[in-house]
Amino acid sequence: MANAFVHVELNTTDVDQAKDFYGNLFQWDMEDLPMGDTDYTMIRVENNTVGGIMKHPMGGPTLWIPYVAVDDILAATAKAKSLGANIIRDVTEVEGAGWLSIFIDPTGGVLGTVETANVAGATQSLWWGRRFRLPTRAKRPLARNLHLSLRFAF
Repeated sequence: MANAFVHVELNTTDVDQAKDFYGNLFQWDMEDLPMGDTDYTMIRVENNTVGGIMKHPMGGPTLWIPYVAVDDILAATAKAKSLGANIIRDVTEVEGAGWLSIFIDPTGGVLGTVETANVAGATQSLWWGRRFRLPTRAKRPLARNLHLSLRFAF
């Protein structure tokens, strides 16, 4: 399905409380993965990665960010901007996963877009539970860790 929701991520000020709450509410399996100086918690349901939880990089309000898959993240981000979106994270490469951008739509809704490179024989992605290898793209800045890719403020 084109432009489907593929991931949802909780940016929170209290990761432990969020993990306890959602783990008990939905019986989600969670796995902490080291991401630089913090951890990224993968949410799994029936062995499928469906989302993640991380400490909000700016200490801002706790919010869920849904991500939609796109074929061309540069074009999708430019189109969102042309339609009135406020780009809060421009196209950013996330090692081992692909590229993301995050924007606030004209009504105030926050949405992320992701482009992945689904290539046979690639390494396991930290996101989306698929296998990816990143192509070289000079126009896309490198984010060494996922938490670095989500620095934004409202």
